[in-house]
Amino acid sequence: MPRQFCGEQRQETAPGDALVPCGLISLSMFTDNFTLHRSTSAGWERIQTDSSDITLSYDDKGFSKLQAPGEGESHYYILQSDQRIYSWLTPELMPHWKVWHRTPVGPKVRNLWAVIHGGLPKGTYRVDFLENSDIWHQWGVSEKNLVLATRNSFLGNSGALSAAGGVCLFLGFAEALALVFMLMAPRLHRARPSVVPEEVYNRDPGGVNTHG
Repeated sequence: MPRQFCGEQRQETAPGDALVPCGLISLSMFTDNFTLHRSTSAGWERIQTDSSDITLSYDDKGFSKLQAPGEGESHYYILQSDQRIYSWLTPELMPHWKVWHRTPVGPKVRNLWAVIHGGLPKGTYRVDFLENSDIWHQWGVSEKNLVLATRNSFLGNSGALSAAGGVCLFLGFAEALALVFMLMAPRLHRARPSVVPEEVYNRDPGGVNTHG
């Protein structure tokens, strides 16, 4: 089963027999790998992507038991009774594994994979998938998409900011209409003629009918 979930026999290549980390979320990790290339006069030039800054500070605190490999080592480990228990996670996989643990509340998953410093100028690009895990077909996932988006250093994705701004404008317009209605409602109420029953005009203050 580990081979089925993580591909490339990652558990089998790790030192020792312990399955660390375990659990469905860990073992069903998004393991696809791809490279991005830009067309130039000299051919296809690979675009450098940076995955070192895709996690949150909480991620580092939450998984602090996993120790980084030392010199000559390739896998993270945990300490149990001063003994090292090696995991199947490598430095290349670790940031993506941490991001994967931020499970969404909806049926669709969108995780930050990497950052391209300096952005992408206008041109022709190509994506090469080095690993496209077959487990997604077994799970019945119909499609996977690679989304290229800009990121604001302080407030997040520019598309999300535009959507939030549009919602705020709509709510502000709705509140303005509600304010106009509330201000005009008393005037419209006073402008309506009062309807008095006819028998009130046919009686004197003493209650005697003056027409009969």
